[in-house]
Amino acid sequence: MIGMANRRGSVATTALLLALTSLAATAQLRSLPGEALDAMLAEPMPYMPEVLGPFSHEISSDDPEVQAFFDQGYQLMYAFGKYEAIRSFREAQKLDPECAICYWGEAWSWGSYLNVPMSAAEAPYAWAAMSKAIELRDNASPREQAYIDALSVRYVADYDFANRRVQDAAWAEAARALAEQYPDDLDAVTLYADALFLLEERRGYRDIADPNVKRIHAVLESVLARDIRHPGACHLYIHATESTVRPELAEPCAEYIGNSIPGASHINHMPSHTWNEVGRWGDSVRANIQAWHSDLKAATRQGVAIYPPHNLHMMFFAAAFDGQGAIAMQASEDYTKLMGDNSFELLILVRFGRFEEILEVTERMESDYAAGVWDFAQGYTRVKLGEADFARAHLARLR
Repeated sequence: MIGMANRRGSVATTALLLALTSLAATAQLRSLPGEALDAMLAEPMPYMPEVLGPFSHEISSDDPEVQAFFDQGYQLMYAFGKYEAIRSFREAQKLDPECAICYWGEAWSWGSYLNVPMSAAEAPYAWAAMSKAIELRDNASPREQAYIDALSVRYVADYDFANRRVQDAAWAEAARALAEQYPDDLDAVTLYADALFLLEERRGYRDIADPNVKRIHAVLESVLARDIRHPGACHLYIHATESTVRPELAEPCAEYIGNSIPGASHINHMPSHTWNEVGRWGDSVRANIQAWHSDLKAATRQGVAIYPPHNLHMMFFAAAFDGQGAIAMQASEDYTKLMGDNSFELLILVRFGRFEEILEVTERMESDYAAGVWDFAQGYTRVKLGEADFARAHLARLR
């Protein structure tokens, strides 16, 4: 009976961890409010070679510093470090105000990406950057002109957030034409896959036989067949496969992506999306430790922090499955300090049977799910201690 009770507790805790991990991930993926955008843009962006990997997208500027900042912006956008990418492209513009593709880079970065759609507050910045790229188009190489022409359909002066799919669809068609014009340009093909992905519901691509899903997979696989280490294509492929019945398809590229942009924490973390799906829990823990280290190194400009809370809760989620109690506890404590929410810490304490420590958490938080987790943890602890009346009280409040 004790073994059965432990299994029930483990299942209950796992279910809560999974649900709350998803909720917390969604809660943190937000755009900056309008009033914060100018302040963000006013911050100079340093060049951070320690953060970057070998990826380069060659441009027509003959200034090596412009190329360096352009590559930094491209890498960080592949890592979903949107605002750091924008600021990097702006540094390239400062060095070469006539660099049309540098304004293209900024405009591209303002747009919707897989986790967050472009907000109404961001749209004017995208429109301004795109307009400048078009104005300077004659300075660009033929390929860069094709990039600018393709992206020009993505933005309008009177952006309507509710009807953004109109521009998304136009961008997907233009990106298709760009990829067909430059089939050996793996970034052009990756842009096409990204544009297709934006037309799908974020969590609605589970059916691997769906024609739209098959098309996204085929486009990304065409890139990875030529460069298994391509950070943008692998990032998208992990997301494109993780919710299907074939998450293991991304294992080959997941072996490399974590180090492809060494200081970008979201890239460090990305293999764990695949490792969790295939049960490689220890590898998932290691990926998120690396990601958390990049988050911490951001304070000294040796890393770029991208979704730090997500890296932590992915870490303790995987550590809980792998039986790594010390790492799970430390990660959940760090999450509490970072977010002011001890829900995950309580769940990890339940997961590893740390009942005396649960009783020491006397503060019941106010939000519904956090309060519910507290009552679950306290009530389950009382059951384990044989204090049925206390447990019933917590159960009643939880209900």
